[in-house]
Order: sequence, then structure tokens, then C-alpha cells
Amino acid sequence: MPKRPGSVDTADESDTEMFLPTTTPSTHNSMASRRRFSRKARCAKVSVCALAVIAVVVLLWEVMDIQKNDLLTEDINEASQIQLPKEYPPITVPSLSPEDYANLCYPSLKNEFTISAVADKLSLMSLSNEKACTDVANIFSKIYDVQKIKGEIKLPSAFVSEVKGWLNNSEELFKSIGSQDIFQVRNKIWGETSVFNMLRSKRPVSKPSMDPKLYVEQIYNSSKENCDFCSYRDHTAEDIFGRVESKYSASASNTFKLSKFHGLFFPYGHHPLNISFEVLKDLFLTTSQSWVDKALKIDPEQVFATLLWDSLPHAGASQVHPHVHGLLDTSRYAGQFGVLQEGAMSYFKQYNRLLWSDILLIHWALGLVVPQKDAIAVVPITARKDHEYMIISQSLNTDVVVLLWRILQTYRNELGIYCFSSAASLPPRSSVQGALPFIYRIGSRGDCTSLRSDVSSLELYTMNNINSNLAETLKFLQKTTMAT
Repeated sequence: MPKRPGSVDTADESDTEMFLPTTTPSTHNSMASRRRFSRKARCAKVSVCALAVIAVVVLLWEVMDIQKNDLLTEDINEASQIQLPKEYPPITVPSLSPEDYANLCYPSLKNEFTISAVADKLSLMSLSNEKACTDVANIFSKIYDVQKIKGEIKLPSAFVSEVKGWLNNSEELFKSIGSQDIFQVRNKIWGETSVFNMLRSKRPVSKPSMDPKLYVEQIYNSSKENCDFCSYRDHTAEDIFGRVESKYSASASNTFKLSKFHGLFFPYGHHPLNISFEVLKDLFLTTSQSWVDKALKIDPEQVFATLLWDSLPHAGASQVHPHVHGLLDTSRYAGQFGVLQEGAMSYFKQYNRLLWSDILLIHWALGLVVPQKDAIAVVPITARKDHEYMIISQSLNTDVVVLLWRILQTYRNELGIYCFSSAASLPPRSSVQGALPFIYRIGSRGDCTSLRSDVSSLELYTMNNINSNLAETLKFLQKTTMAT
């Protein structure tokens, strides 16, 4: 019997229908049963085909996913081959001087160093026909982002005279109050953001309750008798390898440690400000370095060293007597310097360039540097505190101490700053992945006599509010340098 178009071939269903008897009930039941079997067989075949298609799709997907993972693994393996040198290459200054960059890239702004001038300089450099200028602008865009924002307000007439008084009745400053220029500078590598609004430095603040110099003398005299560091052999702990006792300074162990090796280095003199260059040199180059050497003899893996120094209680110092903390670690620098370390490694992997050499180049080209042979002081455009300086060098050496001493003199004699906080990373003694050059950051902590904190939720959890003028910070250090 011919099949109907589209019919499904079962177990000779048509032939069975011709020869089976059709007159008994059992015959009808048998035929119905065979038809149900035929429908089930068709459904089974469709299900098998569907499962086969699904299996093929899944198999193809897995093959593609394996190939994708293999390609990703190759990319990761390739990126992992790009690593920072185990010894940070020598810090070298650019072939062009800051004056050369000024004359070549922004001659009309060569004597301007405010944050507004910095933004304008970078704009001119990016549009320059000179490769040296555009190179700096391109490197800047890899590391920093600058936003200029307009902040507009309206003043009630009754409030005008009060605001003018805050601005020392300067009509020029008052004209800016309605439409204020705000600059936000962000370091894209480690996320640090500084905000500058020069009018904020003119806002009302409480005057010091007493002359800061008189306050320092009073707290110096009142704290001498019970000073632990003045009687350090009896009133400070010592490390398991003993103490370092040099000509002008000595070491102790912190009684309540923050790391396996947590040392304290202090001059023998108690006064927080009267620190001579020779004492400072002995403290940093002899005592602290000898302490690191002794610790490394016991545990050679403690290669990452960080120094910290706070001056006076308002800045967080537990005692008036000057003292520097030293921390060692096996895997990374302590705290924020560990973030800088990771940022430098990420930058090198992404651009095959050295972050700190590029940061130095940017500030050099902008004129925000004060060089001293093998060390360079920088006025950073992303600061954490007012009047901040950063010292960059290949190592902790005499030129670093010269710059640090000049900064302390600038704080005291030019800017009236007596409280400060500072920290430094030391290059490892041995070749090790993730080494940083010597980096020292130091910034003002404001009025030492004030009960008002210089740190708020703004600095703790968002961005760093900088009220000082980059131009003044630079000018006063240059003045001290010329006088010494």
C-alpha cells in the first residue's frame, strides 16, 4: 500500500491493517494498541533527536569556553612576565632643566605656580608643537586627572560685610566669591585626590590660644622631668638584638609593636625643634640604618622598611621628645606606601614605565622641584596635607637629610609650622620584587596649640582638602635653600 506524503514508517502498519480480521472486538483493541505504540515511537525519536542537538550545542560551547580560557591564560601569563626591576633604576633628572621646559612649553606662565597655573601649563603643553612638551602632557594623563569646577553662591546683603572681613576686605577676592574656581586633582594609579579652593584658606578659623613658640617652650619644659626617652635605658624596651647607640641618637623597641620589628630612633636632646643638621644626619643615616641592618641579620626576609615621624601631640606624637618609628615587613611596605608600591607595579605592567621617574618628570617640567644633587624635593600636586613636600632619591643619603633639614627650617622660620607628620619608604638592601626608591612625604598638621583637629571626615573618607598655595610652598623652600 503506498505511503501518504509525510507519513512515518512504523512496523508495517498498513500491511497489518489489510490482513487482520475486522469483525471481532479483539481485532479493534489490537489495532488501537498498535496505533498508540506508533505515536509513542514517533515521540521517542523526536526526543532523541532533540537531546542530540542539545548535547552538540553544549559540547561546542564547552570547546569555545576552553579556547577562551586558554587565550585568557596566555594573556595573564604574558602580563605576568612584565615585572618591575628587582632594583629600582637610578633616579636621573631630565636632560632639560625646569627653566628649559618653561621657556619651551609655557613661556607666559614661567613664573606662575598656583594650581590654576599648573592646569593652564598642562593645557599649553598638550597643544605644543614641541615633542618634549607633549610627551610630558601625555605622561601626565596616564597618572593624573585634573577637573576645574565652578562653584556658585548667592550672599544675603546682611552677610556681605562679614564675608568681606574674612577676605581682609579684598575686593579682588570678594569678586571671586560668587563664582569660585575649584580644582580636583586625582592620582589615577592609587586613587589619591586633592581638592584646591584658595578661598577656603580665607575662611574664619580660631586664632591660636597662645603664641605657638611659647607653647612649644612650655611643653618642652613641662615634659622633661618624666620623659622616657631622656632616660631610655631604664624606661624604654630594647630589641632582641639590643640597642643602637650613636654619637647623637639611639634606638629602642616599641613596647606595643605593630610589626615583628618596630623600632624607635631618637636624639639625645629633648627639644622638639632644636635639632641640628648633624643630629638629624646621625638619626637618619646612622641609628635608623644600623637598626635595620641588625634586624636583617636576624631575619633577612624583613626587607621592606618604612619610617614615620610625628612632631608634637597635635600631630599624633605620644611624647614631646622627638622620635622616629621604624617598621619592617616581609611582603610589602607598611600602609599607604604599600598602596604606592602596588600602584608602581601596576603602572609598570600597563605602560612598561617607572612610575616614580614619571612623577618626578612631571613635577620637574612644571617647575615644582628644588633639587639637591642626588635628591630632589617636590611640591606634589596631589598632597595629603597643607604645605606638603616630597623627597625622592635613589637611597637615604646625605642629600636627603640636607633637604629634610631645609624643609624643617622652612616650616619653622618661614611658614610658622611646628607640628608635622611624615613617612618614608626605604629601598630594600637586597634585590627584591616591588622595590621603591627612597620617598619621603612630610606635611603640616596646622596650629599646635589648637584643640580643633586638622583632620575631618573629608580627609579620612573622601579627599584631601588643601588650603595652602603651591606657589608659597615652593617659594619658601627655595628661599631657605638660597640662604643655606
